[in-house]
Amino acid sequence: MRILNIRPKFYQGMELAPGRYHVEVSARGYKKKRSWVDLDAGEDKHIDIHLKHLKSRGAVMSQPAKGTRTSRRKIDLDFADTDVTDIFKYMVETLDLNILWPPSAHGRRITIKFDDVPWDEALKMIMKVTGLVCKIQGNVVQVSAKRKR
Repeated sequence: MRILNIRPKFYQGMELAPGRYHVEVSARGYKKKRSWVDLDAGEDKHIDIHLKHLKSRGAVMSQPAKGTRTSRRKIDLDFADTDVTDIFKYMVETLDLNILWPPSAHGRRITIKFDDVPWDEALKMIMKVTGLVCKIQGNVVQVSAKRKR
C-alpha cells in the first residue's frame, strides 16, 4: 500500500494527520487500485480493498512485443490535484524510466485521468499542461521549464 500525496513515504503504523489521502494498493498479478480516503481527527480507519486478478493481456502497463518501440507501453494515471513530481516518481517506478527534473517543476499541480495511454503520449500531455518540456533518449527523460520567448 502507498499513499501518493504525502511525505515522508508511508509505512505501516505511521500516524496520519486528519485529511484526504490518495491511497494505492497493488499486488503482483492483480490490477492496482487507487481511491481517496478521508480521515477525521482521532479516527482509526480500516478499509477493505479488493483487487481484480489480471487477465493474460496485462494491467496497468502492457509490454511491447520484441522489436517494437518501448514508447508503446501503456499506462493508467489517476491523480487529483497532485504535484507533477509525484507523478514523475510514479512513472519511474511503473515504467522503469529514469527522469531528471529541475527544482522549478515542484509545486506544479495537476489532475489527470488516463486509461491505457502510451506513456510517452501521457508524458507529452503532462508537459503541455504544466508548462514543462522534455527530451526522451531511450529510457531517460530530461524535463526542463519552457524557455520564455
